[in-house]
Amino acid sequence: MAETDPAVAIVTGSPDNHKEAAPENQASPSDWAKDFDEGLKKKVEKFKSPADLAKGYAELEAYSSKTFQDMTDSEKEKYLKRLALPEKPEDYELSTITLPDGVPKEATADAEFKAFVHSLKLTKDQARGLHEWAMKRASNGIIAQRAAAKKQTEDRETALRSSWGTSHDANQAAVEKVIALGGEEFVKYMNSGPGKEAVVRQGLYAISKQFADETLVSGRVKVGAAKTENRPGFVFDTSKSPELAQTS
Repeated sequence: MAETDPAVAIVTGSPDNHKEAAPENQASPSDWAKDFDEGLKKKVEKFKSPADLAKGYAELEAYSSKTFQDMTDSEKEKYLKRLALPEKPEDYELSTITLPDGVPKEATADAEFKAFVHSLKLTKDQARGLHEWAMKRASNGIIAQRAAAKKQTEDRETALRSSWGTSHDANQAAVEKVIALGGEEFVKYMNSGPGKEAVVRQGLYAISKQFADETLVSGRVKVGAAKTENRPGFVFDTSKSPELAQTS
């Protein structure tokens, strides 16, 4: 029997050469990774050769060094999912920081904040941190504003008392008589806050000097030449204005 030419056998598909020879330098993972431990073998078993592994590493390195702005929409989506970006605004958990007592909170404030941070693609931790910072800043601002207003009130009160000197009680009594002329509702309004302001009481004292003391005491104010009007006589109660009571 004549010998068959190897080259002819490959071309014609001779039974003696039915199996194709494996490409050079390409071995199965069981061959090139045979010295790896089982855990590492499982991680590289999808790579057919060291060259494939090197190629995969190069692609991973190129991807990991990409800035977020340079990623495709698909890459951004995958990246954000790995960061645990909430799927919807309601999934965010905000900080427990609250505003000082007496400051009303808008009913939609939290929902609006969650929608805002979701539009910025923030993670849960980032959103919670931003909320805590914003609430603390707002709270500290309100506290500082209140402290400044209180100090301003106290400084004006001190200046008024210094200006009135020994006449303070008499002048204050005149102020209360003027306020009483305004009626019950006006007295309540002045007791609710405005009456504690030194500049207001100083102005009311100036007005009191335009009336005769008898008019202020009786509550009767002359209107024209032939008519009088009676008004209830309420006394301005400084105890209902805490800031004034503290400086009295």
